Amino acid sequence: MASTTIEPQAPGEQPHHGGDPGGVTESFAGFSVFGGPLHALLARLKLARGSNVTPVGFALGIALWSVLVALAALEGQLHRIFSLDVIAGHVRLLIVIPMLFMCASSAAPRMAAFARYLILSGVVRGQAVGELVRHVTTVKRLRDSFVPDVVCLALTLGLAITYTPLPLFSGATDGYDPARAAAPTLLGRWYWFVCLPVFRYLILRWLWALLLWVYFLLRLSRLALKLIPTHPDRAGGLGYLGIVHAEFSFFVFGMSCVLAANFAEDVLAGLMTLNMLYSRLCFLLVGNFVLFVGPLFLFSRKLWEALAEGTTRYMELAARYVDEFDCKWIGEGVRHRGELLGTPDLQTLADLGSSVEVVDNMSLIPASRRLLLSLAVAALAPMIPIALMLLPGDDIAAKLIKFLLGSADSATTQLSVCLAFACLSDRAAGARYGLRAARREKA
Repeated sequence: MASTTIEPQAPGEQPHHGGDPGGVTESFAGFSVFGGPLHALLARLKLARGSNVTPVGFALGIALWSVLVALAALEGQLHRIFSLDVIAGHVRLLIVIPMLFMCASSAAPRMAAFARYLILSGVVRGQAVGELVRHVTTVKRLRDSFVPDVVCLALTLGLAITYTPLPLFSGATDGYDPARAAAPTLLGRWYWFVCLPVFRYLILRWLWALLLWVYFLLRLSRLALKLIPTHPDRAGGLGYLGIVHAEFSFFVFGMSCVLAANFAEDVLAGLMTLNMLYSRLCFLLVGNFVLFVGPLFLFSRKLWEALAEGTTRYMELAARYVDEFDCKWIGEGVRHRGELLGTPDLQTLADLGSSVEVVDNMSLIPASRRLLLSLAVAALAPMIPIALMLLPGDDIAAKLIKFLLGSADSATTQLSVCLAFACLSDRAAGARYGLRAARREKA
């Protein structure tokens, strides 16, 4: 039989059975922090289907990149733009721009569902419902305002005019250097003054949306929330926030890709070492944690209060129940020993233990291990090629052999690994010798 949890009610408190009094959640249908004048324009042109703007992102990135390749072909510079020295330029157009639109498309419906969930689940109830509606209305108004777009455009133009790269980005393709290219070609003008400003504008607009989401969470954390300590999500009923923030992995992956491409440019230029990569990876992980997990700490105080109150209530309930259970079934003079089999008292005792365990394991932030893992994988996966570029081949082979030999369970397995690696080494040496001989004959 599956175990359940028991929720004691405070004196005079009525249980909440969910529902949407007054149809409040209907106003949350289009709630998200992504949108604004750009999304309204795309909707008027019938390029956006609701909150889904992913096709627009792919079309925009491919269009900018296609013009770049066409201009390079006209100027005879194809060999130059397809070299690893400028790989970050391709990553910005073909990966990051689509990822920004994909993240907005996937996170927007999650945000609307979270706002509706707050009402339907009873996390927000009573007078707090009206306050939540006002906060949602404020966020929509700020999202649809022209002021943030004007500011982002002004900053983008300012960066382009002053030849200033965005903070945290580096590499040969992140900023125009007049000293290095005093007379840019049409290809250079297209990239420096069209492609790069579009990329920067989208980044700044996305950061504004993230700031707007943090503002909403701040206002939400100050409401009178009804958090249930025994909620199965181990976060008092706020566990759905982790699902919303997991959608930000697309943004993290895109930013990590462009950083990895910038690192690759620095590696080829001899400006980065392996120790520098380690320090930047630590900074990347800490930065992602602050941006996408840090806002969840706004609910830590309320979760702690719910944990403390729930522990007190459940300890009192457990003390009363086990005392009565002991008197009925274990104490002296018990008259019900023959009725022990099949009694529901044992199952109730087990359910009470499960409830106390859930309260004891309640998290102080609405973030699960799955969220942390998804953000870490999205941040580190694009960095693997950079680590392979910096690690010497001999070191990689030595570490691989050490790992395989260390995990081998028998001498036979170890010998097999050594023989296999020896065969591979001989074949590689033979291939290198054959290549050198072919080059000598050709010369």
